[in-house]
Amino acid sequence: MAGTVLHGVPVVAGVQYAPVIRPGKPPEIDDSSGPDLDEGDREAEGQRFKEAAATVAERLRDRAAHATGSASEVLAATATLAQDRGWLGVAEKRIKAGAPAVSAVNAAIEQFVEMFTK
Repeated sequence: MAGTVLHGVPVVAGVQYAPVIRPGKPPEIDDSSGPDLDEGDREAEGQRFKEAAATVAERLRDRAAHATGSASEVLAATATLAQDRGWLGVAEKRIKAGAPAVSAVNAAIEQFVEMFTK
């Protein structure tokens, strides 16, 4: 691939000269984690989800604090997205309706993907 010029939208502004890393196939997530949650399990599942989202945001903020420049900005913005009330609310609503957290997260993300790609 030597000498090939790739065009696209960079995550961080600027021109770089470096090897291209092509990510492998994304992991397949089995969100069919069984039947709907029993009503008595939904509150705990919702709490587990909220704690997981907060942990992701916290770790991203920590990484942003240890990065510099645009990389820090991208990580900080991603941390903000991890705690966005819009998608969190959609996922929490699905959990309250009985969906396991993994299914609720995937459905909430898909809902926003559809909305932003129209």
